[in-house]
Amino acid sequence: MSVEPLLGYIGSIATTASEIIGNINLEHVRSLTLSIRATFGGSSTKDVYAYVYYSPDGKNYDTSALATLKIPHLSSVTRQVSEVINCPEEGYLQVSIYNEDTQTNTDVYCWYRKSDWSDSVTKES
Repeated sequence: MSVEPLLGYIGSIATTASEIIGNINLEHVRSLTLSIRATFGGSSTKDVYAYVYYSPDGKNYDTSALATLKIPHLSSVTRQVSEVINCPEEGYLQVSIYNEDTQTNTDVYCWYRKSDWSDSVTKES
């Protein structure tokens, strides 16, 4: 199993804005867990969403999300959500963050942990 470095950090995602936080290469991936941590401002009233899009070539991404993670808001609090993503063994994922709030910016971190098929072969040998 490999622990990847931070996928991305958005220091202050604007109100009602969407930003791409990073891409993940799925070559030989067996399982993938995505974690999103958001720090909400004091006047926060809305949630943050992470949308995960698939691409077979790393250039042409689907228009419908493969997965959606919701980080429920709580004013002046940092919250984290992790989810196992059901994904193909090949291709790429792109993670986009959407700040639904109209009042305040939000800080967002994103990272992932993946297990490759080669990990299970090594353990069984």
